[in-house]
Amino acid sequence: MMLPRYHCKRCDHTWFPRKEGEPTICPKCKSPYWRTRRKKKGKHEKLTDYQRGYIESAIDFEGSLSIRKCKNNLFSHGYEIVPLGNISNTNIDLLKKVKDIMGEGSIVLHQRHDENKNWKPSYRYNFTRAGLRWLLPEIRLIEKEKQRLLVIRALDIIKRGGKYYRSKKMPDETYEKLCKMVDTIRTYNNRGLNANWNKQRLKDLKETNEHAR
Repeated sequence: MMLPRYHCKRCDHTWFPRKEGEPTICPKCKSPYWRTRRKKKGKHEKLTDYQRGYIESAIDFEGSLSIRKCKNNLFSHGYEIVPLGNISNTNIDLLKKVKDIMGEGSIVLHQRHDENKNWKPSYRYNFTRAGLRWLLPEIRLIEKEKQRLLVIRALDIIKRGGKYYRSKKMPDETYEKLCKMVDTIRTYNNRGLNANWNKQRLKDLKETNEHAR
């Protein structure tokens, strides 16, 4: 039986394993992250046209860009404004390719679908905040271009605030501006047939409850 050959992207070492199964570390540099290239902090390599097109298509068709308001008492006003980006798909190899291009981020199990064995499990790749700050100005989207521009603006405002406004009070005007961005990007993400169907369903539920009373 011919065993596959592995290549470490950290130290460029190539080897054949002694036993079956994917190795956990590189035998030369001992790094558990041998599958991904080493990145200097705060620096990313320039995207090729193929890499740019691959990520643009993945975000446009399978991804999500949003800004959320999360409860956090460490922040002034009691909430943290969090720009988020992720890509979900049942094909984990697609997400591994995105992670390999980015050189950072995480892949998690999103949905298992235990209730139906015919459905494949869904996985999600989560962009880091630093990754979004570098990537979004480098790409252009079609379906989610408005969301891309809003997330860039939000990241820029948060970055200018120092340590995310933990050490000083966020100005009320800035907080209100970010909250408006949260509401705006929510309307962008909730448009289309599904959004109209949800609005009609909520309306029908309210009418049913009124008749029941």
